[in-house]
Amino acid sequence: MLDLETIKLVQRIRNLEVKLEERNFLKRLKPPIFEIDLSIKDYVVLRVLSMHKNLTMSELGERLSINLSTLTRIIDKLVSDGIVTRSNDPDDRRIVRIGLLPKAEKLLKILEKEQTKSIISFIKNLPRQDLRKIVGLLEALVDAITGFPDTKKIA
Repeated sequence: MLDLETIKLVQRIRNLEVKLEERNFLKRLKPPIFEIDLSIKDYVVLRVLSMHKNLTMSELGERLSINLSTLTRIIDKLVSDGIVTRSNDPDDRRIVRIGLLPKAEKLLKILEKEQTKSIISFIKNLPRQDLRKIVGLLEALVDAITGFPDTKKIA
C-alpha cells in the first residue's frame, strides 16, 4: 500500500507528462530539417547503433527491449531510407548485422546540435544549483527505472 505522499508525487509526475505532451515537447526536440520522417524510435535505434557498432538484430532488440518483429519494421524503414545497412554475418549467415551509413552519422550530428539548442533554451533561466539538482534527480530516476547506474556521469 502506498502512502499519501507517494500517491501525490506520482500524480504530479503524471501531470508533468501530460503537460509536456500537450505542448508537443518531443516534436520541439525533433527539428524539421530532415528529408525523411525520423520517429523517436528510429532516433533511439540510430543512437544505440552509433554507440555500439555492428550489432546483430538480437543484440539491438535486447538493448532496446524491442521485440524482433517491431525492430524489423523499424530497420526495414531505415534501410529503405538509406540510413542503415543490413548484412549477413560472414561466419554465420543466420546472424543479421545492422550498421550505420554515412547519412545516419550526418543526421545524428545535426540532431545532436538541434537537441543541444533546445535543451539550452529550456534550462537557460534555471539557477545552476537547481539545474544540478534536477539533472542528478533525473539520473537517479533513470537508474531506478533501468536498474543500471550510469557510470559515466559528469560531476
